[in-house]
Amino acid sequence: MPAGRELLESVYAFARARAQARLQGRGLDEERRRSLTSQLRHLHWAYAEAKMVGTDAALAAAIDVCRKAAMRDAEHPEYDPL
Repeated sequence: MPAGRELLESVYAFARARAQARLQGRGLDEERRRSLTSQLRHLHWAYAEAKMVGTDAALAAAIDVCRKAAMRDAEHPEYDPL
């Protein structure tokens, strides 16, 4: 399913970039930093699992995880709702 792989790459790249930007923000307390780090790890884990397994179900699950993360930044100019 090449379209699924391309969509995963696109959504993951956007969500990862936004998560890393939030993590690099100044003035984060330890609990917030830990939460953001956990979110970033979860995002990467879903992506890596989908790439390793490669089934349509794994790709769909990872896309859902990445979309949910990307929707946190729906106001960002690079956000694409598709």
